[in-house]
Amino acid sequence: MDSQGMFKLLAYASLADGTLADSERAQLQSFAGWLKIDAAQAEALIEEAGKMATFELPEGADPYDAFLDILDVVTADRELDEAEGTLLRQVGEKCGLSNEDIEQRIAEALKRSD
Repeated sequence: MDSQGMFKLLAYASLADGTLADSERAQLQSFAGWLKIDAAQAEALIEEAGKMATFELPEGADPYDAFLDILDVVTADRELDEAEGTLLRQVGEKCGLSNEDIEQRIAEALKRSD
């Protein structure tokens, strides 16, 4: 799996609403550690993600895992705005989830964030 590409996708998702909440940044830092990306690299990738026009799943990334990771990051601030929801739904559709499944997982994640 392309660790930097996956991190950039997560950062892109976090920035979909135009801001990076402290809770989203903390979640990204957690993913950076798991993906073996140091703090300086993580900041550079976040900056690159802010300039991306669209998203692509990194080569070798499992769409379902990407969906779950994005769900964790975008609900870290206990909110899901329209842009974050749109991105999440697009990735959910790529991995074959029904709209009902996607909405249920979003609702569960938002409850978990309370």
